[in-house]
Amino acid sequence: MSRWFLLVPGYVERALDPSATPVARSDAVSDFETAHDALGTIVGESLGYAFTAAWTILVILAFPAAPRWWRTSGSLTAFLILLGVLVPLGVPGTDFANFAGYVLWSLWLVAVAALLVGGELDAGNPSDLGPRRRPIRGMTSSRETISTGRRFWLCESGIG
Repeated sequence: MSRWFLLVPGYVERALDPSATPVARSDAVSDFETAHDALGTIVGESLGYAFTAAWTILVILAFPAAPRWWRTSGSLTAFLILLGVLVPLGVPGTDFANFAGYVLWSLWLVAVAALLVGGELDAGNPSDLGPRRRPIRGMTSSRETISTGRRFWLCESGIG
């Protein structure tokens, strides 16, 4: 994104300079296209695809007890999104696979929200995840649920 306000004004100035030769104006347009391809497509989009796929896999790994269909569909969407890094290389079918991956990923995110709200995604035993935790005062057991169905834990850094 920074290329738009850092580089583009210079390209526009060079391309619209009345004292510039036609070759210099053409060079400004060519330089813009090169920067757009290198910074926008190769760096920006490819890193975005890779980070989106990595984040999706990390979320799946954070919930090992999640339903199999959810883990499988998330892994599939991550793979399809990751294929987007091949788009700049002109590999046939990768642009459509990447598009389909993002559409399916959007549906997968809706499933993430539904499973989180429904309390079906559980990261395991909270005592294994961070600072030492103890149940909130008045609860009879550390796994007792409150009326919402969520589990609350009091840890050294606050309520978790």
